[in-house]
Amino acid sequence: MKITKDELNKLFKERGLKFRNYYKYSFYFESYYPDVGITVIAEVGGNSDDIYRLDIEPIMKRYDYDDWDNIEVKDDKDNVVEVVGNIYENKELMKE
Repeated sequence: MKITKDELNKLFKERGLKFRNYYKYSFYFESYYPDVGITVIAEVGGNSDDIYRLDIEPIMKRYDYDDWDNIEVKDDKDNVVEVVGNIYENKELMKE
């Protein structure tokens, strides 16, 4: 199974990710999207300088895929789902 960055961005903005926990200067958010059959776990932060500047909300809707420090996407069977860029990005990668 694959999902594009654009599809994830749409989910983030429409339904957001719910706060899960805080650990060592990182905030973790998670949401299950039953219509797509995936669970998304995203991390933001990582060091004390970055984390104190963040405006954190219980449900985050404003972030794009590239704004998160780490994102893990899994399907209903707990398998990792591959996140791919848009078609233009993939064509650029193929040229290298």
